[in-house]
Amino acid sequence: RFVISDDATPVGIGMAADVFKATDIKQSPPIQVAVKLFKKLPDLTRTRAAFGRELKTLMNLSAHNHVVEVIDHGVDEKTDRQFLVLEWCTNDLSIVVKNKSILGWDDFYERYGSQIIDAVSFAYDANVIHRDIKPSNVLLNSEDSVKVADFGIARYAEYRDQDLTFQSYGTAPYSPPER
Repeated sequence: RFVISDDATPVGIGMAADVFKATDIKQSPPIQVAVKLFKKLPDLTRTRAAFGRELKTLMNLSAHNHVVEVIDHGVDEKTDRQFLVLEWCTNDLSIVVKNKSILGWDDFYERYGSQIIDAVSFAYDANVIHRDIKPSNVLLNSEDSVKVADFGIARYAEYRDQDLTFQSYGTAPYSPPER
């Protein structure tokens, strides 16, 4: 159903997963989607936990207008790798910032900031703390609307396993100082 070309290079590379642009051929007409393919890391417990945590969190939050939508999920039969299929977003905030297309804080807030706050507040009200908000995790769809993504290291109230930590994950410049 979801086709990634054989010569495809990832559009996003993370510690636990890579993201590929793919086509959902069962839609009429076919649509572009993002396939987040989880890596087979030596620590399989951590990979499975990251997948499960992100899936559960996104399933609970993706009804929100500014959280990326989950279309499908599963395990690839050929590679035995877990995957998430997400709505395709054409851009992310890091590209907008790099291109300097924001005119200042007021412009940023009106165009993106209020939507980011809305999504993060919605997650917080659902007992989810994202823990890796950064420009590349703030996606923009074709209408330039914010879609917060990458909930792989989010802290969810149900996950209190003290032996399994994602503290080494995240992005240093965007991590809180207490880490």
